Amino acid sequence: MTDEEVSPARIKQIATGGWAASILATAAIHSICTHVEAGADTPESVSSRAGVSLRGAGTLLDGLVGLGLMTVSGGRYRNAPDAAEFLVEGKPGYMGGFAKVLFGQSPGRMKLPEAVRTGQAEAPEAEKPENPLWEELVPAIAALSVPVVLAAAETLKLAAAGPISILDVGGGSGVYSAIWLGMNPQARATQLD
Repeated sequence: MTDEEVSPARIKQIATGGWAASILATAAIHSICTHVEAGADTPESVSSRAGVSLRGAGTLLDGLVGLGLMTVSGGRYRNAPDAAEFLVEGKPGYMGGFAKVLFGQSPGRMKLPEAVRTGQAEAPEAEKPENPLWEELVPAIAALSVPVVLAAAETLKLAAAGPISILDVGGGSGVYSAIWLGMNPQARATQLD
């Protein structure tokens, strides 16, 4: 596209972003990429393993293909490389929990126009004391840190550092300390948050 050509593509992508987020979160809720990774590669097998309707499984799989998170050939579905790495439960970089948490917070987005109109915002649910959301949110956002944690470990050569002390300030979920101690069992970590 040249500078003189104008397209609504970017606006459409932003306007329909909620659809993409909903497909992603629904796939995470039903462990679709995990089932596909384990060999359920047809709508029938995904339906059976995930405990969802056949129509729902087929529609969701096709939605994931549309988002580029899966491929399909001969009626068999496969996770795209990023889905295989970040949407399969049990993998260190699993981000399905993050998608589920954001999806659960979606009703609050409907309040944005009113908050903009009035200049007043209601306290987010996450900021209320003793909120069980934290038990779900903290592990969900920990996955976002994994690439940085691994890069820092490589740069600092932590696996071969021997008996060292790590001070994890603002440690949040503890993902830094957990991964680093897994790489170097001789290390000791103190976390402050």
